Amino acid sequence: MEKKMKRIISTLLAALLIAACAFCIYGCGSEEAKPADTTDSAPQTTAAPETQAAPETTEEVELSSAPAPDDMTVSFESGLKIKLGSPADDAIAACGEPVDLFEAPSCINEGTDRNYTYNGYLVSTSPDADGNQFVASVELLTSDAVLENGISIGSPIADALGAFGDGYEESFGVYTYDLGEYTISITAEAEAVIALAYALKTE
Repeated sequence: MEKKMKRIISTLLAALLIAACAFCIYGCGSEEAKPADTTDSAPQTTAAPETQAAPETTEEVELSSAPAPDDMTVSFESGLKIKLGSPADDAIAACGEPVDLFEAPSCINEGTDRNYTYNGYLVSTSPDADGNQFVASVELLTSDAVLENGISIGSPIADALGAFGDGYEESFGVYTYDLGEYTISITAEAEAVIALAYALKTE
């Protein structure tokens, strides 16, 4: 009986030893290999430099200079030139036969003021202190008379101001250039020229 018990105990010890050896071999093996990181890092992209738009250029439109104070000449597209203050006989001879002539007592000196009407314009003369007639004013009446700078009755007021320059004073649609001994006045209505006159100043 005692021998049988020893045999059973020996068998159990042998089984425990075998189990312990197996645990050491398989349970304590090398650490489980970690899977390799196969995700490639995303390539870095460099943003293209921003291109700055070229600055917008605004073309400046320069206005023509106003007539010089010492140039009192009215120049027409046809080539006719009438100078304010010049002898009336010379101006009337250059203009030719008038369509109409109106006379009235002068408000300036002793004598007669005369209005000579032509095709599209009016020439007014007055007597000086000695009674000699001189050109006092020239006025555009219709689009038939066109100035050398292309302006006539009916022209856009913007075109007229561009042609004569920016040295004017405006009041109630009348643009006046004060040029010393004479003035140029341009009247506009509905953005168009309806009257234009060159006139000597009166004392």
